[in-house]
Amino acid sequence: MEHEIVHFVYCLSFSNGKVYIGMSRTDKRGLFTLRYNNHAKAANLGKDLPIYHAWRKYGAPTQSILSTHKTREECALSEIEFITKYDSINRNKGYNLCGGGEGLNIAPNSAMYELMRIKVWNNVERRKKCSEALKGRRPSQATIDASNQWKSSESGKEVFRKAWQNNERKEKASNRTRKQMAEGGSDHLKRIMVGRGEVRSEAGKEAQRTKMTALMNSEEGKKIAQKGYAAMAGNPENLKKWKEGTDRWRATEANKKNCRRMSQLSAQKSKRKVMLVSTGQKFESQTAMAEALNVSCACVSLWVKSGKVERI
Repeated sequence: MEHEIVHFVYCLSFSNGKVYIGMSRTDKRGLFTLRYNNHAKAANLGKDLPIYHAWRKYGAPTQSILSTHKTREECALSEIEFITKYDSINRNKGYNLCGGGEGLNIAPNSAMYELMRIKVWNNVERRKKCSEALKGRRPSQATIDASNQWKSSESGKEVFRKAWQNNERKEKASNRTRKQMAEGGSDHLKRIMVGRGEVRSEAGKEAQRTKMTALMNSEEGKKIAQKGYAAMAGNPENLKKWKEGTDRWRATEANKKNCRRMSQLSAQKSKRKVMLVSTGQKFESQTAMAEALNVSCACVSLWVKSGKVERI
């Protein structure tokens, strides 16, 4: 005989005095133990979350039912209130990593959506409290993996696409960055970069260059570049900004100096002897090869890049 499903908020109390607040529902037999048993299995399997570290260290906690509800949405709101009441997101008091109510798929503009917006998403006090509690706490590897998986999914990409199409959001982000930099944000970046020699060293820079070169020469890298250019070129405003930026760069003394240097290097390389790999035939220079084979110097340069011609 199946019983009516009841949604409930529960509290797990550990022997060290800390708690964990969660929400679940009864099983087909009407029991409140389904979620508790799943927690126990995860702890025994070695899952990497604070609650399971505590479970293994202090032993199984006791469960108490804090409230019962007919709908999952009502239960989620109750969970949020109890997490706030017990302050269980505070690492000194509990093992919750979030403020509650996560995972609800609520239709926008519905009554529940508006209630969640007021009580949770736009609740400045709650957001500040969660932020303070989470400062310095590194997310678990499971959380990082789940986040990366969502970001690479089509739904995640769609969220980011819509976000970057929002001009108001971009303006807010830009103003926030300017304010942070004006208030010493650049000094903060310098401080956190101290000790990261493996990134800032010449060996680290060379490793990054090698990695990027390999990527851009691969088929995947070419597809990424083509996709990025197509996205940029599809917006006339982007093309205008790109042209303006390019024109400014071309007019700078640094660009003129770079062009002279590249020209000198090109001239030096073109004077070196070259060999046609397929036949072993040698020529005094790239120009001489171009004249002998009746092709342009640019064509010979492309052969050098592709490996058909070697400089000797």
